[in-house]
Amino acid sequence: MRQRIYGLCQGYEDLNDHDTLRHNLAWQTAVERDKPLASNPTLCRLENRANRQVAWAVHQVLVDQFIASFPQAPGELILDFDAITADLEAVCAVIYESIGDSSWSSLVSNSPTFRLAVSS
Repeated sequence: MRQRIYGLCQGYEDLNDHDTLRHNLAWQTAVERDKPLASNPTLCRLENRANRQVAWAVHQVLVDQFIASFPQAPGELILDFDAITADLEAVCAVIYESIGDSSWSSLVSNSPTFRLAVSS
């Protein structure tokens, strides 16, 4: 999973890129492995088996782990979306919906940057 997420973050959207990346020592180190990573067909099977329910469960785990990574809730979290071309208001709505039940109290849109303010 980390292999695919890191690939997307680095701009490797196509799975065929992973046929080369899987042998890259830096990539292996990033995902804490010392042997070749998942191949293109393996990643394809992973993605084809996932449905919305699985995607939402993974999303919840990532959000929970991110929040738990702070010793205490930060006063502000800045999300910078300069590199995306998506409708930023839609992105804002999705982010707020996904964190609305946590300790985050408000989401202020300052396109293309969003600031998440924490309730005191």
